[in-house]
Amino acid sequence: MCIRDSNAEYMGISKMYPRFAGQLFRRNLYRFSSTTKKLTYYEILEIDPKASQRDIKSAYMRLAKIYHPDVYQGADKTRYTQIREAYEALRSIQKRRDYDDSLEKDSEKSSPQKDCLLYTSD
Repeated sequence: MCIRDSNAEYMGISKMYPRFAGQLFRRNLYRFSSTTKKLTYYEILEIDPKASQRDIKSAYMRLAKIYHPDVYQGADKTRYTQIREAYEALRSIQKRRDYDDSLEKDSEKSSPQKDCLLYTSD
């Protein structure tokens, strides 16, 4: 399934079942973004980086019920281990702070230098 097909599927379902449209969109987002870049733990748990500890736990419980190996019949068996790993890293405040610091360091490394300018003579 290509991205265009999944968007058509999303658009069709969003009209018929607006309640489930967000879930379908998030799952398609996970599927396509996982092939292009490494997902953050926040993206794996489908939460905002500013989420509270209660939101993190409820997102973990919601996704664990869906993707637990005893229940989930889909092809992606590693999804539950990613969810569990993300929850382990974000559930304690100290581990979450360390993870956020590492994300900031990675973003500083990958961002281009802003103070380098190219000057040409007139």
